[in-house]
Amino acid sequence: MNILFNKNGNKTPLRPKPQMVEVKKLIIRKALESYFKEPNHGFDEAEKRLLPDTLMKHWDYYIDEFFLTDCFKEDGWNIDAGFVTRLESICTYINDSFDDEVLRWAKDNDIVPPFNIGDSLDIGCITGISKDHAASFEVLINGMDKNCKNRKVVKFEDAKPESSILI
Repeated sequence: MNILFNKNGNKTPLRPKPQMVEVKKLIIRKALESYFKEPNHGFDEAEKRLLPDTLMKHWDYYIDEFFLTDCFKEDGWNIDAGFVTRLESICTYINDSFDDEVLRWAKDNDIVPPFNIGDSLDIGCITGISKDHAASFEVLINGMDKNCKNRKVVKFEDAKPESSILI
């Protein structure tokens, strides 16, 4: 893993991850605050009080909402089709909140890419900096046609330089 630095040459904090307890608390709180501003959000006051703890226990960025619904059911929640829809919506809010937190981290830390556009990584060539993913490269995978528009997104800290093969 690459250590990331800012423009002043100082090490930056690690990228927020959804498994970090403080990050998870923050993004769930922010997401629920936004979600509950929506009219007719469908949760009663008792459920609103229980949601943060249940989400802290079971939510993850890549979790399938139907699996998450099963977790809620095991914890004694009344589940119906409307609940599944509301939970899907909440997960979108939480995922967006996490993405916003990562963008804030990248902006606040003014991170310098550890490699340059055109450099070769172990998986391909860096063709740009992602506009959609904070502190990440767009990489043309080795063996792909140079005219191909598909790119793999690689986080700055996960980018590995091409190894030279000794013969």
